[in-house]
Amino acid sequence: MKSSITGFAILTLLLFFQINCSYAQVKPPSFSTKILSKANYKIPGEGFPATGTVTFINGNAYVSGDIFIGDSAFVERFQFMQFSSVSNRSASIWPSGIIPYEIESSFSTTEKRNIIDALNHVMDKTNVLFIPRSTQDDFVRFKRYTVAQLGFLGGTAPLGRQPGMGLHEIKLSQFDMPLVAHEILHVLGVMHEHTRNDRDNFIEILRDNIVPTHRGFFEKFPRNDTRDVGSYDFNSIMHYNFSAFGLVENGIQRQTIARLSNRTDRSFGNATQLSSGDIRGVNSLYTTNAGRRIIPYTGDLVQHEMSVGQSRSITVHANRSHNFVNVFVREGQKFEIRVTPTSQRWKGGLFSESTATGYARGIGDIPRRSGNMMQLMGEVFKKNNDVGTFMEGSGFSIGTSRDYTASRNGYLVLYGNDNIIAYGDNSGSITVSIRRVL
Repeated sequence: MKSSITGFAILTLLLFFQINCSYAQVKPPSFSTKILSKANYKIPGEGFPATGTVTFINGNAYVSGDIFIGDSAFVERFQFMQFSSVSNRSASIWPSGIIPYEIESSFSTTEKRNIIDALNHVMDKTNVLFIPRSTQDDFVRFKRYTVAQLGFLGGTAPLGRQPGMGLHEIKLSQFDMPLVAHEILHVLGVMHEHTRNDRDNFIEILRDNIVPTHRGFFEKFPRNDTRDVGSYDFNSIMHYNFSAFGLVENGIQRQTIARLSNRTDRSFGNATQLSSGDIRGVNSLYTTNAGRRIIPYTGDLVQHEMSVGQSRSITVHANRSHNFVNVFVREGQKFEIRVTPTSQRWKGGLFSESTATGYARGIGDIPRRSGNMMQLMGEVFKKNNDVGTFMEGSGFSIGTSRDYTASRNGYLVLYGNDNIIAYGDNSGSITVSIRRVL
């Protein structure tokens, strides 16, 4: 088990700056237009060197490879003007860890689900909370771009909350869940792992192997309002892979990042979820839990995790395959599940009346999990309101009473018919109470 906190650089407020997040897990982006780099340009913004290399992609200007500083017209004008901006680290944190969001309708169903999966993954692992935007001035919007429109395959995101910006747009031309999660961490204030100030103690950047126009992507990012948190983390979702932006020779991409402690290790930069260090690092920014929520694929927000001592009741219908409870359970949490009153019976149907503990199945019955039909059962789905995630080895029998300790994270469902083929052989229902005790 990894004992150290993830190392990553946290950048804070720099007015009107955006990150071009060329995600490290995937192959380097394929640019749709010619890239132009100009050296020794004056660079706007506090914390940057007075001069440096500016890269132009599709009319937008980037410094240090992945920091958006304005369109090309603005940067050209800046060469002949004075400029200053104010840096305020605390202002870049989303107040109370609550981030209003919107998802534009241009995404396909699969793409939208990937975005929602990424939002849920970040919320499930950290203290932040994403809520649908209503009238909030500062909010995040996910918008779909083509590769040609964005200029590369990947995504961009603002770096933390920028007061006065209003719309914080996450632009995506690639839509897998880890990439979206990577962009979300940027909008929370997290920078790439390989740009840490201490990175030279852990990796070597093989500059001669990098596409010349992309060498700025690998520069360290020293700033007065940047800090490294914890130790260097090769498992971070914010880490580039070993051949990111490498020159191609004989059809093979050259290595651009070498791990000093083990130069044969090329496994880093392929994270599919937040590392334990990523989680602890984000929570070092957002120290107060903003509340556990889940965003179903409908896009609506529901409260889903019960506090200790909280109770909830649900009517379980025997002729429904699943009765959704809208309760999120975590591994190790304990619940009391009771039929109230315990004398309640399933009524009607083709078989004799029975209590919630069920009756012995007949020869023509097809059992699902136990020897009784009409028995109160429970299961934990991977995703809320998604029957496609059932039967994952998490079902359990309840009967009329059960003290239940969750064996995994997921969404609780109940059902009152133990026949996997037909759910119409009993029209009865019972009331079930659920109380969290730990």
